[in-house]
Parts: sequence; C-alpha cells; structure tokens
Amino acid sequence: MIQSVSNDIVLLGNGPVSSDQRDWVDQCAFVVRFNIPRNGGAQNGGRCDALCVTNHGMPARRFAKYREFQNLPFIYPATEIWIPRPLWHSSISCYFNHPIPRIRWRQDHSSHLICRNGLQNHTQVYFSEQIWKQSFAQLNLDTNQWQISPSTGFLALTYCLQRFPLERFRIHLLGFSFRGSNAHPWSLERQAVERMADNGEVIWEMPLVGEKRFVPMLQNTG
Repeated sequence: MIQSVSNDIVLLGNGPVSSDQRDWVDQCAFVVRFNIPRNGGAQNGGRCDALCVTNHGMPARRFAKYREFQNLPFIYPATEIWIPRPLWHSSISCYFNHPIPRIRWRQDHSSHLICRNGLQNHTQVYFSEQIWKQSFAQLNLDTNQWQISPSTGFLALTYCLQRFPLERFRIHLLGFSFRGSNAHPWSLERQAVERMADNGEVIWEMPLVGEKRFVPMLQNTG
C-alpha cells in the first residue's frame, strides 16, 4: 500500500490495480477518474474530484446520445468535469456520425455531452490547445496526422503536471495499463511515463504485475 500524505494527487485509470487502495484513494488531496470509471467501490474507493471525459469521436457521441453519465455514482455536486480535447468541428447533433472520417474522429461532442447528462452546474475545465500540442510533442507525434492522438489519461497527466506543481504535490498513476483503442500510441505513452517516473515527476504503480515504481518523496513546501 502506498503511504498516504495530504499532498497526493491520484489519476485512477480503468486498468487493473494490484491491491486494495480504497482508504488511501479516499484520503488523497485530489482524485481524477476517467470516462465510465471501472475502478471504484470495494477496492478503489468512491472519491472523484474530477471526471475527465473524452469529447471526440464515437465514444463522446455515445456518452452524449445515450446519456451515459446520468446517475453515475462517481459524479458528485463538487466533481469537476474535464474536457481534454480541442473544440474543433463542434457537432450539430450527437445522433449521427459525420461522413468525413478525418472530421468524425476529432468532432467535438462536449456541448451535447454536458447538456444531455445534466452536467451544466458542474465546474467544467476545458484543456487548452497548449496541453494538446505539448502532449503530442512529449510523444513525438505529428499533429498533422489525425489517426493517432494521445489518450485521455495522458492528456490529463499533462494538465495535472501544470496544475499541481511538483514542489507541493505528488502525482500518482494507478490503473494505467497502456492498453486499449488503436487510436492511441500506448507504447509511446508508457515510455513517456517511465521517463517521468525516473525523473521524479510521477509515481506509477504498474498494475499488471503488481510491481511498483516509486520515486523519493518530494518535500512538502505547503
């Protein structure tokens, strides 16, 4: 079990977690979950200070069309809703796909997602285009191609490294298995996180083998 301190920020992905973390997660300074959270309850707690949801493409359209965030147990009145991807090509409707693949893959459904799930009264955080470009640069991805883009989890990590300065906070990654849709460069993201862990920027628990990567505790400067 990771030692709990009051300056812990945890990004809790939807991959496996190697051990019971519920007490520690619920005592962290800030907890981020993603899309439809799979890690919660008996093993990983119920706290959710921010829900980061993709706003592009088919997943976002589905979240909006079928109102998949209504009555989601992880959304509380104070939960922030994070929109990580640029607001390009805003969709007119969430009922139909755009006929042009290049646009369809990056079509923004955030307005429908917010309204149809009743999230208008939540604090909404829209990531800047700088976060988008910085994530591409960290992964050496070409921004001119549209088939591959950073995952929602990696975009959230880039944002958290700016919002929560390392002089005051420790950023943990749990449930990040770097597997999923072929639209994301998982091997590059894993390599980037390994570099961050080696540099002391993040603490990553490797979920599939139960092995943990730790860095020395950073001094809490208040």
